[in-house]
Amino acid sequence: MHIQVRSPGGLRVCCGGYFMFVGKIGRAFGRSRVANRIAGWGSFGRVAALALGAATAACGGGGGESSPSAAPSPESISTPTGSGAPEAVVQRVPEIGTPIDVISTRSGRWRLFALPAQGSAAVYRMTLDEKPAFAREFACRPIATKEQGDGSALDMAAVKLLDTDATVAQGACRVVQNMDPVAPNLGWLREAVSNGVLPSYKRERAWVSGLKPLAADPVRGAYDPTSLGPRTDGAATPPTASHNFAGTTSSQGGEYEASRGFLHNADARVVDAALHEEDTAVSAYWPEFIQYTFYSLAQPQGAAWSVKSHVTIDPQFPQEGERGWELPFHNNPNPAVDSMTAVDDWGRNLPHLENTGFVHWLATEDPIAGLVVQRQAAYALAGRYEYLRGGYAGTTQPADTAYEGTTDEERGLFNTLSALWKSRDVSRRINSSEGRMFWTQARTERQADDVIAFYDAIASRIAAAGPATPADYLAKLSGTTFASIGVGSFVMSDGSTVKLRQASAFETVQYGKEPLWLWAKAGKASVRDWFTAYATGLTMRMSVIGGAMGVDGRTSTGGSGYPVGPTTLADGVAVAAAPPFSTPAGWAEWVAALPLKQVDARDSFNGASVHTAMQMEGALLMARDLGLQIPELDSALSRIKQARAATTSFRYSGLQMHKHLGAPAQ
Repeated sequence: MHIQVRSPGGLRVCCGGYFMFVGKIGRAFGRSRVANRIAGWGSFGRVAALALGAATAACGGGGGESSPSAAPSPESISTPTGSGAPEAVVQRVPEIGTPIDVISTRSGRWRLFALPAQGSAAVYRMTLDEKPAFAREFACRPIATKEQGDGSALDMAAVKLLDTDATVAQGACRVVQNMDPVAPNLGWLREAVSNGVLPSYKRERAWVSGLKPLAADPVRGAYDPTSLGPRTDGAATPPTASHNFAGTTSSQGGEYEASRGFLHNADARVVDAALHEEDTAVSAYWPEFIQYTFYSLAQPQGAAWSVKSHVTIDPQFPQEGERGWELPFHNNPNPAVDSMTAVDDWGRNLPHLENTGFVHWLATEDPIAGLVVQRQAAYALAGRYEYLRGGYAGTTQPADTAYEGTTDEERGLFNTLSALWKSRDVSRRINSSEGRMFWTQARTERQADDVIAFYDAIASRIAAAGPATPADYLAKLSGTTFASIGVGSFVMSDGSTVKLRQASAFETVQYGKEPLWLWAKAGKASVRDWFTAYATGLTMRMSVIGGAMGVDGRTSTGGSGYPVGPTTLADGVAVAAAPPFSTPAGWAEWVAALPLKQVDARDSFNGASVHTAMQMEGALLMARDLGLQIPELDSALSRIKQARAATTSFRYSGLQMHKHLGAPAQ
């Protein structure tokens, strides 16, 4: 299988088992193939290496900022020929120039070269020692900022990558390669699941039949380095954050493949296939799958790039000579920090952060997949309000000495924890001679430790709360780990409306379980405490309330607000009131007894969203896996099983996806 890449000039770039017919490389391979009928790997590698070197020399490629002492010694690599005998192939590094970094992973030694800039785009070439015929070029452009003026229009700059026409948006990276360098190693994926790096995603956990086996989708077509698409709805209009290859990453409501979860649905499908030893199916699907990485990198305003350091700029503690940056919140009160401009039709946000790349990374340790993962972490770290630097709601973090996480929404908080988990994994597996392209392990470890400490200041305050601080006390008793989201209107059975303290009915379930479980499993004691509080609330919803009412019933007029406690009026404003309960079970009994208009099933999941109910079970399975001491945990799991058996009609049964199947390895 292969990917055929479209380009305006009529050139074809193929990934997988075929090669790219581009410029001198294509012509050289064509002549070799005619002469030898079927050129051996060694012959083609030698010809392509020379052609790549000549093409680079012609455009002035090579060089960089590293000293000559950083250059590795030229070496020879043997690759099999058509006759089966090894034939030496000269490493093409001398023809390209001096690499600015050599990056080692389990998949091999990757050499990174800085090529001449093309307009505002920094351009790089990457080669792989173990595959001398391989070449990749990618370009990264700066973000558009409020400080620079109006940058809201989509700006696609033309570049040439491997002699192929391509375009790159502001704050994006564009990739062109002549072949797929590394076949997926599904043993590494299975290892990641068994080692607690990745949850298990297995089709057996599905509650509704209909999950399809892994297969390619021909309607998605070939990767186009001039496009941000294709649109997922088939419309002829340009792609947007709501309709593109990767999926929906805008702030509109709903359940989508690319957000609301730890993994993209495409990633989860690959994990499921790997856990079922369906390696052939994954191999056939792989050319389509890697496009999620390529198109995710190409989306505008993904992250800021340092041309000086050849790495993603850290938003909160930027590398030397760079400026910090943030997502477009409020009025950018700190002029020392750049505020990213939202691009028309590409209004992406942290609560809907795309979750692509991690399975591509784990299965290949290909640096380009690691890059998309760390850019997502950068985007998450940029999602904090500048005027809250220095402490949020009683936290003690001093300004500008430690990383802080977003506190805008719980799902943004959970997405940050997910992104930092993945980013740290990349840095732990990377060995870089010069520290280019990737954050160091020390940086990613500190990012995670500081953000967890920042969130723990909030969680610890809530855990210590009593009736004297009713807002925090209600959060504590209901298992709302970090903060409730405010006050919502609920319709009573007599048609009147009452204001109640509320939290999201779904955010903790759909976003929280994987990052909390992974960090707790990795030994973070504070996160283990959070998970205990979090899972206690879910246990009460399933054991005491039960069924559809426990999943997403009792909702506010806004549709997704779950009651946390009563309110009282203070100067005409509804604020948290002292509750008529003092235990988590008492809170759950209060919720079930509320005289609200809606009547929700308690002994079945009739009317409940199947994917949310299924993830409630996954979260409690994770709590049991951690050995958490939660009263009624077994009762909650038993009642889930009974309610599922009694269910005749789920709500939104078609929304069940592979990404909802996350659970401990079993």
